[in-house]
Amino acid sequence: MKIFHLNKSKDEKRLFCHFNRLWCLKESYIKYIGFGIGFKLARLNFCINTDEFDENNHEQILSDTKLELDNKVLPLRFDEQVIYLSDNEQQIITVCLTEKHNVQPFIELTIEEILKGCSPLNENEQADNKWWKNFEKKKEK
Repeated sequence: MKIFHLNKSKDEKRLFCHFNRLWCLKESYIKYIGFGIGFKLARLNFCINTDEFDENNHEQILSDTKLELDNKVLPLRFDEQVIYLSDNEQQIITVCLTEKHNVQPFIELTIEEILKGCSPLNENEQADNKWWKNFEKKKEK
């Protein structure tokens, strides 16, 4: 297993890519456990087998990164994919899953696809007021 040492790379672009990749891996794990930003990230060690994405394969999904938490390998899988945007920018998308889930490519949805079948909450004013009052109570705590 390879371990990234960010401070050893002389190539600034590669260093930036590695930093972003580690950031995405950490963020996906924190979201997976639902703990939030108070989690001590120093407890995490990502063992990355595939060092870089193949820029000629826009459908490539890397799933061979392992996570050690307090020096114990967790039975999790991290699916990583680069999304290539129209302005030549790239975004790394990472999701943390249990190992039993199948690998699936990420797809970009339009706002119309996301909202299909949704209805506005304000059609039921009573429900909106109830949710708002619950929200206001949380702010007071």
